[in-house]
Amino acid sequence: MHPILWAHWNQDTPEDAFQKVGALPWGGGFLGIADVVKTSPLLRDLQQRAKVPLLISGDHEGGCRAVGATPFGAVMNLAAIEPIEDAEDYAYKVAGAAARQARAMGCHWNFGPVVDINFNWNNPITNHRSFGDQPERIARLAQAYIRGMQDNGIAATAKHFPGDGVDSRDQHTVTSVNSLPLAEWRETFGKTFQAAIDAGVTSIMTGWIALLHGSGCHSKTGLRLPAVIDPAVQIQLLREEMGFQGLVITDAFRMGGLQAVYPNEGEMAVDALRAGADMLLFIRGGVDSTVDAIEQALNDGELDEAAIHASVDRVLALKARQGLLSDAMPLPDEESFKQQTQQADTISLSDAIGERSLTLVRDWEERYPLCLPEGEHILLVELGADHLGRSGINVGENDDKTLVLQIISRELRQAGYVVDSARNSSEVPDDLSRYSAVFYVSNISPRPNTGYVRLSSRSYACINWEAIKGKQPTYFVSFGNPYMIREIGVIDNYVCAYSRQPNVVTAYTKALLGKIPFRGKCPVDLKLW
Repeated sequence: MHPILWAHWNQDTPEDAFQKVGALPWGGGFLGIADVVKTSPLLRDLQQRAKVPLLISGDHEGGCRAVGATPFGAVMNLAAIEPIEDAEDYAYKVAGAAARQARAMGCHWNFGPVVDINFNWNNPITNHRSFGDQPERIARLAQAYIRGMQDNGIAATAKHFPGDGVDSRDQHTVTSVNSLPLAEWRETFGKTFQAAIDAGVTSIMTGWIALLHGSGCHSKTGLRLPAVIDPAVQIQLLREEMGFQGLVITDAFRMGGLQAVYPNEGEMAVDALRAGADMLLFIRGGVDSTVDAIEQALNDGELDEAAIHASVDRVLALKARQGLLSDAMPLPDEESFKQQTQQADTISLSDAIGERSLTLVRDWEERYPLCLPEGEHILLVELGADHLGRSGINVGENDDKTLVLQIISRELRQAGYVVDSARNSSEVPDDLSRYSAVFYVSNISPRPNTGYVRLSSRSYACINWEAIKGKQPTYFVSFGNPYMIREIGVIDNYVCAYSRQPNVVTAYTKALLGKIPFRGKCPVDLKLW
């Protein structure tokens, strides 16, 4: 039974991981933003201590999520590339490169791609993590990504079934709702997930998302059940109707808001298994009591023993497919990881993604490319997120939240301009007349447990609306949430860069200075009304 449980380890406290592995034969574990220097010896030691080799997973959605990994951009950077055939080719190549790097750092399983659809521009989860709002395009790119990942040794996961992106709420904190009628759901989310299944995706992750017109109701609250604990969604819809025979893993048990309904994780775990889940992600509180509750449910006949055996068989089959049950089990290799990130074709691929995806949404006054004389003064103003902790760092990024401004400032100074930067309203001068151009740079992206992807009041306070009304040359660019144009109304220019990773920011400076054209097309609807 224990292989169905999934742990979360902190690379900075290896003794915690050692204790967990010594106490229970976990199915595997998850690493967040990994420092390969720290995680490689940790994972080697864990595999030696484990009674059965561990599957190691990570959120390698737009690239390998590790310090020093090659930055490619967000998933939406791939979706912005035209034509679609080129986007598919790049999706395959990026997934392959990310898989090889993840494999070298000791991972076997990626919790990606996101095949959700951006129906609601206020949704705080999908946003630039999604391939957009067009089901057919998402389906094609997801298939290419899945093939690229799995052809290069990493199992892929389509998420978050039955589909995020409709509600405006964060499923990390409350059960959100996919409210589409079933007929419309089948033509949209049904197509993207079916495409993943048809591509042979190894696993599907269910979310703390209720399907309004297809879910059952909770016996205590009367509310629609989230997919994690709903047999109507996991068994009847996913398994029976859509024919998925792979592994079903829940999203994290610390999510979803149902902790207020369940007295303990044990009861919730039993309900998730009864509903068709094969693996339970991030059992954190009272692991021993959760195991006891599952064993008691088996003894009492509340859980089908044959179904649990089938789940364990799927887990072991995945381990075998990833080479974990062979004598030549793959182990982390720091040198191989470094070599993978330094390959010339991988670096060129990173550059190409940034350059091919940049999207000039609007330029009514033809401000691009920048044509100011050398020596002119330019002001860069950051419109940042209120909170950007380590959990909010994307692939290829570090703790330095000033990276975007640093890169743009450096390139503009090398072009002969005098550049000032401001990161909050107190640093923005009241009088902007000395500046020949002002750039408002947004790096707001979806962050778990924040519940929003909107401009904050702090960010609004940085914008000098009077100067804009006075026709001062002003530029708006978003290195994250593409929908920022809806926050700032009618402006004469707007660029979607989709990600604040260095390759994308550098590409933007090239386009700004006229060295490359804007070639991307935004994969979501940006109309104001």
